[in-house]
Amino acid sequence: MNHIICGRFSNNVDISKARYIDTKIIRVGSKKPTSIKEHELTPISTDGSSIYSYDGINNINDYFIQARIDGKTCFFVLTSKEKYLLLEQIIENSIEIYALEEEFPIFKELKFIKNIRVQFKELCNKIKK
Repeated sequence: MNHIICGRFSNNVDISKARYIDTKIIRVGSKKPTSIKEHELTPISTDGSSIYSYDGINNINDYFIQARIDGKTCFFVLTSKEKYLLLEQIIENSIEIYALEEEFPIFKELKFIKNIRVQFKELCNKIKK
């Protein structure tokens, strides 16, 4: 009987003509828990031309040059718009940026604010929760 049941209400799928592939188990859409590395996330906020962090306000290029020297590669912003504003930096510097709005959609009231100090304070308050 060469059939795969795709779900509770789906029909059987005939796999009799499928090629035999190694019986090794392959994870689909996930990673092995022991291979996941924890990264230190650095909270930042941006308006597209400046970065605000615990170090104060910096030019975007200068900030990421210094971050690379310090070994920082993972950053956390409040909104997906901020992540979009940093897209060029993500590509140029091979960094990872996570947006609270995307990672934790339970926060419905998140909005982009042009004042990066207020935005950074809001991010830090949400992280503490």
